Amino acid sequence: MGSAEGGDQPGGEAAENSSSGTADGQAKNQTDDRVENQTDHLDEAGTLLACLANAVDQEDVDKVNSRGEKKTKKEKKKEKREYLKEKRKKNRPEEKKKRKEKKKNELLKALNGLNPSERIQFLSERRALQEERKKKRQQFLMKAYNEGYKICYNCSFLNLMGEKEVSSLAKQVFLGYHYMIKEQLPVQFHFTSLTSGDEFHTQLRDKYALGKWRVHIHSEDYWDVFPRDKIVVLSPDAEEELTEVLDDEVYVISALVDRSVSKNLSFYQASLHNLVTKKLPLEKYFKKKKSNVLNVNTVVEILISFLKKKNWMQVFQECVPQKKVLCFCYGSPAEGPRDEAADADEGKKTDELYLEDNGKRYVHQDAS
Repeated sequence: MGSAEGGDQPGGEAAENSSSGTADGQAKNQTDDRVENQTDHLDEAGTLLACLANAVDQEDVDKVNSRGEKKTKKEKKKEKREYLKEKRKKNRPEEKKKRKEKKKNELLKALNGLNPSERIQFLSERRALQEERKKKRQQFLMKAYNEGYKICYNCSFLNLMGEKEVSSLAKQVFLGYHYMIKEQLPVQFHFTSLTSGDEFHTQLRDKYALGKWRVHIHSEDYWDVFPRDKIVVLSPDAEEELTEVLDDEVYVISALVDRSVSKNLSFYQASLHNLVTKKLPLEKYFKKKKSNVLNVNTVVEILISFLKKKNWMQVFQECVPQKKVLCFCYGSPAEGPRDEAADADEGKKTDELYLEDNGKRYVHQDAS
């Protein structure tokens, strides 16, 4: 019995091993089948994606944003701005090189045909002229620094702006400063609530050589720097209009670039300190398309141009960007009746559209 039982055990184990091997083989075959099926599916998916890639036009891809939605008008404008900005940045070294080459060619052309003594005399006179211009420029800047009309940048809102807004503000201030030099009208520029640690100060110093400017920088608020009865805060939210620019008044401009156009910031701040607020007389001379908020450099250009021309209409026509203007006002009933035939001839010449509103006569700038 014992030997019989002992003899049966190896046979049972063999049968068990055989059945186990069969099961393992079946499991392996099933796994291989699944892997093969998955591979087939992946191949099909890859083929489908390749077909879709060939079918989708790049223009269609450009029309959607990162969320897969159709791009809004605002997103398209932003994308265009970024593209143009990068393009200008890329072309800047080449343009600088071209300007330098042009100056060099002009100088060589002027020297061509001159004998050595004449060349020496020409270069000497040219150098003397450059030194004279530089001297006059420095004299003008010192006069502006000490005696010019006073324009103050209120920098107390810098903490409300992001990096892009601060960078844009620095460029606008730079443009305003050099517009003053171009027009040769002395303006005494002041910066209040500004310290050397501010990002705005850093941008002006590093990008636009603030250290070479003739300007006044104060860490205090403007109402603590100037006599309060001489301060005029320019705000688009003010009720009273600015009619003249006086040499004994300080015209305060908010150093603020706000893409969302926050209203009443400068107006409320000035009102809290009982200061005079005024706005540019834009509505009297033209109809706006949207907001009456202007860039900082545009406000500076308007003030400087008015000091030279003393004519608001002419100043607005030259300084206000056309995208802000719907139509200009060209008269009122007090000026008397106008010649309709002359108006018709004028309309044929300029292809402009005339409008009437409360007795004022407007001319549309965008008519075609």
